[in-house]
Amino acid sequence: MKFRAWDKELKKFNYQVEVDCWGNIQEYKFSGSAYYPKFEDDLSGGSIANERFILQLYTGKNDKDGNEIYDGDILKVKTPTFYKKFIINTFKVFWNEYKWSMINLNNGEILSDLIRTEDSIIVSNIFK
Repeated sequence: MKFRAWDKELKKFNYQVEVDCWGNIQEYKFSGSAYYPKFEDDLSGGSIANERFILQLYTGKNDKDGNEIYDGDILKVKTPTFYKKFIINTFKVFWNEYKWSMINLNNGEILSDLIRTEDSIIVSNIFK
């Protein structure tokens, strides 16, 4: 699985995070010739980073420019209508029980799958 994490303190995404088998987030820093954990585990068995970061999972899909689409991204999507016409709609990507879905931010309609990502552009995310 591939993640990015929203850093609540720095107000930006961090792509150098991992999640261990207990669900703890770990941020890594480069020192010399290797990466080392930046935060030590706290006494409760969790990680200090768990409170600082909000994880977002990569969907496995990319937009038309090749940018990776993550949970919470806002997309502009060219969707077909009748008579071979297209309209541009704004969608938010989210995990819907057992698969990736999109909700139309214009009318609340939920699309039960990530469709037409090849015609989409990431315009924002839920943190901006």
